[in-house]
Amino acid sequence: MDPRATHPVEWIVLGSGTSLPTATRGSPGHLLRMADGRGVLVDPGPGSVRAAARMGVLVASLRAVLVTHFHVDHVLDVFALLFALRHPALAHCKLTVVGPTGIADLVHRGKALFGSWVELTAERLAFVELEPGPFAVALEHQKLEGVALRMPHLGHSLGYRLRGHARTVAYSGDTGLGDAPVELGKGSDVYVLEAALPEGSDTARHLTPSHAARIGAQAGCKELVLTHFYPETDRGDLRAVAREHWTGPLVLAHDGLRIPL
Repeated sequence: MDPRATHPVEWIVLGSGTSLPTATRGSPGHLLRMADGRGVLVDPGPGSVRAAARMGVLVASLRAVLVTHFHVDHVLDVFALLFALRHPALAHCKLTVVGPTGIADLVHRGKALFGSWVELTAERLAFVELEPGPFAVALEHQKLEGVALRMPHLGHSLGYRLRGHARTVAYSGDTGLGDAPVELGKGSDVYVLEAALPEGSDTARHLTPSHAARIGAQAGCKELVLTHFYPETDRGDLRAVAREHWTGPLVLAHDGLRIPL
């Protein structure tokens, strides 16, 4: 990162809920605020572009999108962002969309629904399609660097471990049980891990708070941040359940949470 930069590097939770947003939890969405003040939208579900603006990162400063998988609640605001970037005052802005193989096709197929209003020229819109392994994406004066791992949710789902300024953040996206979410969290300073379902639920595609806590402990991450809560999960004592398996620093995500990196 540029040592002259005055902006903190942060992971910001824009939406800590699911496809069923509530008055207090928006649909999934996260923001990696870079040292130059520009932002990378991560899994931008409905409302993410507006939520980023509330956190001080306007459309003109959103330089990339990072997607874990193609469910609507994780990608819908990609199209809202593309539409916003059609504004004449933002004609100088470029966007890089990063995600699993197939992300370019997904975005291009949006034109069939929304027409040319979500189409940018090739000079303004770039794609980077990832498979599991290390990656580095140049974003003007910054780099988005990390490792991608295949997550047990959909066949193409990826989780990411990303380098910040001084700390590393792992982000699971949606995931079920398996070795991959444990491996993803290893070596991370902060693990942003989904805990979508109430205790006793099937964990093939999503985790419960107790399973997420166990994964954090097995991974040996330094700080565990649980997120992506369905409304019925929120009705339980999430902290008490997690504390049965995790003794380290624990945060239950909320919309607007800022995590320094």
